[in-house]
Amino acid sequence: MRIEPLHAAVRSFQRSQGLMPDGIVGPVTWRALRAAAARAPREFRFARDEYQPQDTWMGLRPWIVPQAIGVCVRFGLEVSAGWGTHPPHAPRSDHRWGGAVDLVGPSDRLIRCNEWAEAVRADPWRAGAVFRWVGGPADDATGREPSHGDHVHLSWFRFGRRRRSFTPSATRRC
Repeated sequence: MRIEPLHAAVRSFQRSQGLMPDGIVGPVTWRALRAAAARAPREFRFARDEYQPQDTWMGLRPWIVPQAIGVCVRFGLEVSAGWGTHPPHAPRSDHRWGGAVDLVGPSDRLIRCNEWAEAVRADPWRAGAVFRWVGGPADDATGREPSHGDHVHLSWFRFGRRRRSFTPSATRRC
């Protein structure tokens, strides 16, 4: 099976390494890939402006906006932070690319939202997962998330599928 974007990327890599650009990852190309990987930095850091805010609600990625609104409506919560570095959570914060929201509201609603979101969270992604990371005031498998007692943080997958957060099976868990 040939996937054209992948085939084109392999040919481009082969050309950059002075190899025959046939798009086939054989032993010579594998050796070049391993050598390139060994030279690559172990860690990547992106400038704050790597992902400019979207011209959307709260600066979120367009495919996340309806899902975030749906979560707010379902649980009666409000968004306190969308795109950006405020609050400056972790260095790997999904707020920096417009893929996370912080929700605030009454404690009982935060806990219900937190518990629901935890049930549709997985990292790495698995079928049925909506969120990459969830933090909030409710206990989960690892206990309460430090510094998230007054809000729920929801992080979507960067390359997530468009999906409705509130399918009949998902809302039954609420």
